[in-house]
Amino acid sequence: MAAGAAQGRATPITPQWSEVEADNPIKEYMTKVLTGSDPATEAENAARRITEALAFD
Repeated sequence: MAAGAAQGRATPITPQWSEVEADNPIKEYMTKVLTGSDPATEAENAARRITEALAFD
């Protein structure tokens, strides 16, 4: 697991990660960029959604 994490292949160990998977902002980001949207703008949107899903309220 540690070797995979060093290469960015491990998912976060938090129950909130299931919310990220359910919402799937990463797939939406990739789709929007591949269909012509601005990568930086879409990255900010995806990062915001991921951060909100992982918030420990």
